[in-house]
Amino acid sequence: MAPALIIIMLELVAPPPLAAGLTRVLGPAHRALTTFAVALEKTQSPEWWSHFYPAASVGRAGNGRILFAHQMENRRGLHVLVPRNSWGVPEVQWKLEAAAAKVLETHQVAPDLVVLDVSREHGGTYPPHRGHQDGADVDLRLFLKGVKAGDHRRRRISFSRFDAARTWTLIEWFHENDAAHRVFLDVRLQRRLYRHARRVLKRSPKVIAKILSYPKARWVDDALVKHVRGHADHIHVRFKTPIAKAASIFWEPKDALRLQQGMALRRRGSFDHIVKRGETLSAIASNYGVAVHDIRRWNPKARARTLRPGQVLRFAGTP
Repeated sequence: MAPALIIIMLELVAPPPLAAGLTRVLGPAHRALTTFAVALEKTQSPEWWSHFYPAASVGRAGNGRILFAHQMENRRGLHVLVPRNSWGVPEVQWKLEAAAAKVLETHQVAPDLVVLDVSREHGGTYPPHRGHQDGADVDLRLFLKGVKAGDHRRRRISFSRFDAARTWTLIEWFHENDAAHRVFLDVRLQRRLYRHARRVLKRSPKVIAKILSYPKARWVDDALVKHVRGHADHIHVRFKTPIAKAASIFWEPKDALRLQQGMALRRRGSFDHIVKRGETLSAIASNYGVAVHDIRRWNPKARARTLRPGQVLRFAGTP
């Protein structure tokens, strides 16, 4: 794991030219180690590398995986609503804890910051979301007026109950600490945040423009918060995860998937594959290192010409 750990440190702290140069030298060694780790999974050898390798956010939000994911945990001011759908990387947990603490510090009494959805345990497709695949995307319940402490239910949104004060504190913390790439929030809620920032907090339009797309447009590239349809009942945060991204620099989603499937077979004895558009039985078999006739044996109704997006294929044997 030495090459991997050195590369991660370079990505985080070294000047770009030095990091790029040494990464080219160490890259082949790490790729070889990755291939070796995948091969070890097929022999059901001990997962020794999982104790040294940090959580990795592989790929991107719409096509990614998570290696050695961290399950979100409840903390003071932070509540995870559905733990089984709340897997990510440790950096996301740390930032949410700090943000929740800032809301409590500023407003003294506040309902918990409720985590709705993050990612599945190994990342990958998470319907109905288009993102949430690499452990860096989080859906949060909106702060609402009149919600008592200990109330963690999903709630219908009423714009009149939207708590602009606490929501602004949360989003401003994300901005000031450079914690997120993007925050998705309906423009109508951004309007209320804008009014609160201007009238109550006396923030200047110049300062607000770095945080909200409103009132310039629905989507401003330089603003943290952008309007995306379907985000009037929750906040979607895409966090920056430099450590997890550095740890994934030489991993591809398909390699991470092979590693995860080997682990899944030992722990659960079988796993499912959700067919994506354009996939064939031969391509799926090649990806998992199994024979086409094995997939047909495990899935009697599966035929190359009848595969459709969303179809579930059961894998019941060792790849």
